[in-house]
Amino acid sequence: MVLAFTASLTLAQTTGSMAGEVKDEKQSVVTNATIIVRNVKTNDTRTAQTDNEGRYRFTGMRVGDYEVTVEATGFSKYVQTGI
Repeated sequence: MVLAFTASLTLAQTTGSMAGEVKDEKQSVVTNATIIVRNVKTNDTRTAQTDNEGRYRFTGMRVGDYEVTVEATGFSKYVQTGI
């Protein structure tokens, strides 16, 4: 599973957003995937599901270092750190 994402967390701000799209190896979107973002310092987590276009979005996120985990039926769990 390939995770494509963008993160817009600006240092002058205290909150930002993270959005992205989940695709498989053939570049097909993955719907209903579970996305978990975890603030590495505080261990706070938030969860979302991808929509019919494989997209997800988190808003109002505190600026910090994050880890993103993606899980979907039929795929291996994917973890991206250093976000």
